[in-house]
Amino acid sequence: MLHIHYSMMKVEFCGHYIVQDQEIKILLTRILCKF
Repeated sequence: MLHIHYSMMKVEFCGHYIVQDQEIKILLTRILCKF
């Protein structure tokens, strides 16, 4: 199970999230940007 700390995220264009975990970043990017 992924434990995401939203306070550590920063929202950029197209709903990209800057997080320490690249896998989470890719996952959120694909979901939010529908890649």
